[in-house]
Amino acid sequence: MGDDAITKPSSVMAMQTTSTAFVFVSVALIGVTSGFFENWEGPRLIREPPHLLRFSNDSGAFLECAATGHPSPTVSWYRMNDNSKVTDVPGVLRTHVNGSLELLPFSASSFRPDVHSTTYRCVAQNSVGAVAGRDVKVRGDGKFHMLPSGDLLVLDAGPGDVLSEFHCRFVNRLTGETFMSTRPGKIGFKS
Repeated sequence: MGDDAITKPSSVMAMQTTSTAFVFVSVALIGVTSGFFENWEGPRLIREPPHLLRFSNDSGAFLECAATGHPSPTVSWYRMNDNSKVTDVPGVLRTHVNGSLELLPFSASSFRPDVHSTTYRCVAQNSVGAVAGRDVKVRGDGKFHMLPSGDLLVLDAGPGDVLSEFHCRFVNRLTGETFMSTRPGKIGFKS
């Protein structure tokens, strides 16, 4: 080792580390006692979507999520099937700075299960913390809807639907066995 090399004893290094920690703790205590952090508040959800949202592919849908806190929280959306952060998909899905998630109208051929039939969750966060909203199951149906009663609802039925055939399929809850109707149902129009 040359004469120009300066080494510090471990006691000096420990003293510098201790004084650095003391300065950091002192600054934090001054911030707390002076009220600097007094108005800080973790995010709190003030508006979130329902747990289930069914929508028509002709209309699209908005999922709203809003939060309050200080500093102002930002809202992000996540797909719960893979915990991926939702990003805009041109012509299909759009996130807004106000925390809304917009599912744009789509044609039946553009149906995407990863967008139109999945579960989303909004998360609001700021430098104080984060809060997650409830899971929201979305179902973007086309013109065919199965009602809770078991009836089939066909929206905007037209003459072209007369040629369609529909089969009823159901599952026995006790045995898990699936049954299919032997004769199809058809749509008829009365004049």
